[in-house]
Amino acid sequence: MPSYPRGSPSRGPVRASPSQVPTSLATGKIAPSTYYAHKKRLQTPSARRMRDEELKERISRTSTRSTTVSKKIWRELNRQGHAVARCTVERA
Repeated sequence: MPSYPRGSPSRGPVRASPSQVPTSLATGKIAPSTYYAHKKRLQTPSARRMRDEELKERISRTSTRSTTVSKKIWRELNRQGHAVARCTVERA
């Protein structure tokens, strides 16, 4: 039998060695597309997450005046000109 280089058309596609495949994929518990989509989301934060981080800073500055109720914080942020939904303030 001739010796072909790895990944040549006659041998088929190059596959990862078993040590390089995450165990959840190797055991078949989740789909590969799900694993790699989750991995990508962890590396690059979403726009919502980035906006929440920005709002957390504004909320911490606003809530130093002994206001801890989300409705009061929401009203104060809107008075300052930051268009924020009340549920967003509650989440952050």
